[in-house]
This record gives sequence, structure tokens and C-alpha cells, in this order.
Amino acid sequence: AQRTHMIPQNVVVNLTAIRSEGYSFHNIHCCYRAISRVEQTLDKYDDQADSVILVSKDCVPLDKEDVVYRDHHALVQKNYRKSTAKKVHFWNESKSRKQKPPNVLLIGIDSMSKLNFQRTMPSTRKFLKNIGAVEMLGYTKVGENTFPNVVAFLSGLNESSLEKACYFTPLTAQDACPYIWKEFNEAQYITAHLEDSPELNAFNRLKTGFVQQQVDFYMRPFMQNIFGRLHSKDCAGPDTIEQKIFSFINNIENMSETNGIPYFVFTWLTGLSHSDMSAATHSDDIFTAFLKNLNLSDTILFFMSDHGFRYGTFRETFFGWFEDKLPNFWVYLPPKLQSEFPLWGKELKLNSRKLLSPFDLYQTFRHVLQYFSSGKANKLEREKNVLVERTYGSSMFASIPTNRTCSDASIAPHFCPCATPKQIPMDSPELLSAVRTALNYINALLPRQCSHFSLKKITAGAVMTMTDGSSGSRDYVLAFITNPGSFLFEATVNCSSTRECKIKGNVLRMNKISTDVSCVHTADLQMLCYCTSR
Repeated sequence: AQRTHMIPQNVVVNLTAIRSEGYSFHNIHCCYRAISRVEQTLDKYDDQADSVILVSKDCVPLDKEDVVYRDHHALVQKNYRKSTAKKVHFWNESKSRKQKPPNVLLIGIDSMSKLNFQRTMPSTRKFLKNIGAVEMLGYTKVGENTFPNVVAFLSGLNESSLEKACYFTPLTAQDACPYIWKEFNEAQYITAHLEDSPELNAFNRLKTGFVQQQVDFYMRPFMQNIFGRLHSKDCAGPDTIEQKIFSFINNIENMSETNGIPYFVFTWLTGLSHSDMSAATHSDDIFTAFLKNLNLSDTILFFMSDHGFRYGTFRETFFGWFEDKLPNFWVYLPPKLQSEFPLWGKELKLNSRKLLSPFDLYQTFRHVLQYFSSGKANKLEREKNVLVERTYGSSMFASIPTNRTCSDASIAPHFCPCATPKQIPMDSPELLSAVRTALNYINALLPRQCSHFSLKKITAGAVMTMTDGSSGSRDYVLAFITNPGSFLFEATVNCSSTRECKIKGNVLRMNKISTDVSCVHTADLQMLCYCTSR
């Protein structure tokens, strides 16, 4: 049984559980340690700027054998940051308190395709259907891994545009990037950025992340302390990691309702399903209970993923290849808003069977902000758009063309689901030309300390036929194994009738890194390199 729990801003001791273990309230001593983030400055920071925490020493020391119970609790402190306290004051003083904008809650599960969500989380899926959430069947990824898909819906930019605007190298802090929580901050929303796995965080995996805290509530320091102190990466005390995050969201919701403040919460859960496509089964009931406990009467809910499962034998099949392109995505628009804005609900349902991308989610956020937020927030965004123009995406609450193509939706050809693969013989000259192009492309990227590859085996080859009947040059999807290392790569190669071929997009590594890659230091090269000094 839990010895302590939260109600909602207080830690409560369960005396029944304490007594059942032979203790009483009079012979136990409770203490706590505070976890805080140590901030560097933007003019002087290093690549660990987003990873330094301070745990207070203000806790009565106990001998190891005397410690009967440890746990972590994340408390929402509305006056801890000046910026948060100002928002509380704004809404307390606001004459338009009854016009409070809707809350926006995003729950993301990493590496969860539409069909795998149906297989592994049937209870959660049933709940979403029962409350009237809309499944966006055509939602398609725009990048290979988490980062490009997340920044697309948080900034409205693809990774290349983001690199030109603010993210010049992986070591560059992302504080200057125009992520959507900045606009929610300006609109006086309480903002939160909650991720579970510090090592796999969307903004920190082989990246600096943020030098200064970007939101009101940032859970990275809390999770760093949990992962640093506990042996299990699944549980923190009697709760699972996701239950800790859900409890914190419940506390934010309570603060929002008590003070009449709208909230924007970005939640991304990576540890749950990143390495095991069936692991989410164990958390299905936890998610269902969490969603049932939420007050969604004034909350727009986005329940989603970034892509499907990217590694393993299933990914090497046609079904795995196709599922990876179509991440899970649901939108819940509460009846109150559907009544107030009937076109929003109507267009959302119509768009559920249209081709969509993360850029559309960004524009949906903007749609909400532009309608409800103050002129100050809209002015700020207009100023940003002069510097970084968004040329892609349409709001899911507005009309989107039925005949939309992948090009229209800013989805690259190698991620486009609107094509049918037709297998071709492994020894066909066309396929061999395409494979040689892919091998040469990889070898041209490799620095001196990486071994150059030769072909060991072709494992798959298909020519793609677009559903719109477009013709001309042909796209080939192929998979092959290399010497040395037995790396499994996948590539999309475009070849003309004269067999002049070029790579489309990037060559993708399909098996996990299992060799030493310390000779290179970027994520892209680590996926391609077989270090020669072994």
C-alpha cells in the first residue's frame, strides 16, 4: 500500500499502511528534499546546461537501516516562479475571467502506430471512442525519429528550417526557437513540459536542450533525480513513472480550476514503448483511469504519437514499414466548444479521413490561440513570422482539401503513405543500380575513422506506385545488409529510365546500434558508422 500520496498540493501520510508494518505515527520521522534546476546563462553555457540539478540537504539524516520508505512527489507551486505568480494575478484580476480560454492537453506516447495502439491499449482506445474523441486516420509522420516530428507541431518548421532559424548545431541551446509554448505563455496560459526519460528526451538526446526554463512547470529535474536514485526505470516508489506524471497533470488541473487559469501541457512518454512495441499493454488500465479522472469539459485533448515502431523484425516487414508512417492520433473537442463553434467539430470529423501532418497540429494550436488569446500574443507571433515564415499546415478545425497530396501536406515522398509497393526480383538490374546509389551515398558521408561499406545482401526491393497515378521516373524502396557490421539499411531511391539514380530523403538504419560508436559524436553519424579503431 502507498505510505504517502498527494491531495492535491499536500503530501498525506497513510497511517493505516504505516501501522500495518509495525510503526506508529509517534515513532516515525518524515522529511523531504527539494529538487531544483540549476540555470546557466545564455551567453555562457555548456552541453549539460539542461541537466544540472540541485537536491537540498535540508533533510534529517537517517541511518540506512532505519529508512523504511522513500518516494518522490511533484508539487505544483503557483508562486515558485515570478512569471507563474504573474499569470495567477492576471486571471484573478481579469474582468474577462468567465471568458477563460480552453485548456490544451497533449499526451504523446513515443513509437506508437495507429494499429499498435489498437493492439496494445484497447481499454484506452475504447474510452477515447466513448467520449467522442476523433481518430485522425490520415495523420502521417514527417521525420524519421521523434525530434523532427515533435518540432514540426511545436514550431511549424521542419528540421532544416529550424536549423537555419535557431538550432544551428546539436550543441546550440534551443531557447531561441519559436516553440508554441512561448505563445501560450504570452496568452497567460500556465505551461508545462513533462517528459519521462531524461536520456531519451525529445530535446536532449545528443543535444544541449534548454539553458533557461521555458515553461512554468518543467519535469526534467524531477525525473533526473528519480532515474539517478532508483534502480528501476519503470517505477518510482509504489507508482509507475507515468503515474507520477499523471498525478502532476492532475495537480495542474486542480490549480487551473481553483484559480480560473487556462493551461497548456505538453507531455511526452518515451520509456513506455520506445524499446518494446508491446510494453504499453501493461499501462493500458493506468491510462484509462487517468483519462477518466480528468475534467475534460473545457479541455482540448490531443492523444498522439510521433511514428510507429522503428526497429526489429516487425519493422522489416511490409506491415511494419507501413505502420511506421502512421502514428496514433486522436483529438477530443469538448461538447461546450462544439456547441460554441459548430464548424470546428464538423471540420474535425471531415478531416479525420484526410491526409494530415504535424504541421497541421501546429496550425491547430495557432487557430485556438488566435481566437482566444490577447492581442499581445498575436502581435508577438506576427513579429516572429516575419523572421520565420510558416508555409505549411492547415488547422484541423478548418476545411482541408479532400484531394490533398503528400506534397501539399509537406510530407516527403519516403514517408508518404499514398503509394503501393510492388516487389521486384532481388537480382534485377534496376534494383542493383538503386542499391549501389544508396551505398555510395552512405560512404560519401563517412569520415576517415569509419569503415566504408560493401554490399553483403539485398533483403527487400519494391517499386512504388502512387495512388494518384503519377508516372515518370520510378521510386524504389530497398533494404540491404552491409559488410562490415551487418548493418541493415533502408533507402528510397529515385531512378530515371536511363538508370540515373538519386537518394530521396535519408538512408535509414533499421537495426539498433550494437557496436562501439565513440569515434563519432553526432546522432546521424552514429547510425551510419562502423568505427575502424576497435
